[in-house]
Amino acid sequence: MTSDDNKEKRKAEEELRLLYQVTTQDIAFFKQQQWTVTNYVLLLFGAMFGISQIPVLKATSSERFALCALTTVLGVAGIALLWKLERSITARRDRLE
Repeated sequence: MTSDDNKEKRKAEEELRLLYQVTTQDIAFFKQQQWTVTNYVLLLFGAMFGISQIPVLKATSSERFALCALTTVLGVAGIALLWKLERSITARRDRLE
C-alpha cells in the first residue's frame, strides 16, 4: 500500500465516524422531540378537560362538541407528529446499519 492509499483509507474512516456521530445525535434529538410532543399533547388534553369542568362556564352542547372536535384534532395531530418522528428515527437506524 502506498501513502496515498493510507490517506484515502483514513479519510474514509474519518468520514464514516463523523456520519455515525451525526446519525446517533439525530436519533437522540428525534427521541427527545417525541417526548416533547407527547408532553405538550397531554398538557393540552388536560387543559381541554379542565376547561370543560369549570362550573362557571356553562358550556352548551355545540360548545362541548367544538371542544371534543378540537381535542380529536389535537390527538390526530399528535399521533401524526409522533409517526413522522418515528419514521425519521427508523431512517437513521437504517443508515447506521
